[in-house]
Amino acid sequence: MLLHSPSSGSCKFWIGNALYSASVGMVLARLIVNDTDHGPHWFRVPLRDKDEGILFPGINIITVGPEGGMHGIQMAAIRFNQVSIPLDAMLQRYSKISSDGVYHSEMDQPQRYINLFETFLQERLIPLYMLVKSSATALNITFKYSQNRIISYEPTCKTLIMEPLFCQRLYPELLKSAAIMIMGKIIVRMFVNSWENKNSYKELQILASAGKYIGTSLGLDVLRQCRLMCGALGFHHYNKIITLQNDAEAALTYAGDNSVMSYQIAKHMVRTHRFNNPMTVPTNLAQEVEKKVVADCQHNPLSHAAAQILSYSYGLDLVIQEIQNSGILDDELLLDLINVFSPYLSENPSPVVPTMEKITYLINLISPPPELITAPIANADYTKEFTSKLYIE
Repeated sequence: MLLHSPSSGSCKFWIGNALYSASVGMVLARLIVNDTDHGPHWFRVPLRDKDEGILFPGINIITVGPEGGMHGIQMAAIRFNQVSIPLDAMLQRYSKISSDGVYHSEMDQPQRYINLFETFLQERLIPLYMLVKSSATALNITFKYSQNRIISYEPTCKTLIMEPLFCQRLYPELLKSAAIMIMGKIIVRMFVNSWENKNSYKELQILASAGKYIGTSLGLDVLRQCRLMCGALGFHHYNKIITLQNDAEAALTYAGDNSVMSYQIAKHMVRTHRFNNPMTVPTNLAQEVEKKVVADCQHNPLSHAAAQILSYSYGLDLVIQEIQNSGILDDELLLDLINVFSPYLSENPSPVVPTMEKITYLINLISPPPELITAPIANADYTKEFTSKLYIE
């Protein structure tokens, strides 16, 4: 088999640690057999003779950094130029190529495409737990800072944590961090209990999407607020908070853009419509919001705003039930946590209708001088600009 990247648009981007170290890369590529395109498949492709070794012939790799955060990961672009790989380089759980070049799959192409992304089920837990730990770390740093930061000496020494207005800022972020910690525990438990049952994967996919979406969104909110609560010191590299925030920004995209996650969750909830039965009565705020927004979506197209509201209601419902069953928070703390979620569960707003005319008008209205718009991705040929070094023979 030959692995080939014929154009700049077919290069592989952001392959972790491929730039200098990785000896093997997992590559998602279209499989073409006898001029028939069988869609994307996974391939295990050797890159170097050893870790940090010499690249194999036909493989070219360049940096696509510097990235805004996560500097410990070697971001790269890879071009494969007629690279020969053995048949067993293709992962063959669901599809096979015989030694005489005949392709066979036990499932049709749409189902194969779904199964391709099983790996993302577990991968989406990584950014969730990244934000669980990052937000907890930032909050602990912020709390200790507030204990040490003296704001007055008269009539007695007073530190920042003694200021009620500061506590009103800190407390909601602690509740958010507790919520995503609890949600992480729920999801891991359900993964452990259901992983061997393939029929549960659709439910696990929604869980993973919700954990990734809510965990990273709320977690990043916490980091931003911690940065602000620590003032200029929160912006200092060695105080860690701004570094955690920069790294967390990438988590919103890692393993699937957060908006796409919310669409998956919302479509599932609209399709399920679990409160359609008059005998099924909501028992908490999250369920009440879900019932109302889902009912509205039966008559109106699903909007981006509705998808976000439904995603938060899905996650909050899980957290409420877990707290009520485990007693990890008392009733007063639970009520406060629900109140913290309330802004994310606001009434479904009247949809705005974007048109290219409106968008163009506003872009022209706000545009700075063209000399300032110099980002490579603002150019039509940005893929060529990023990968031109790979195509210099």
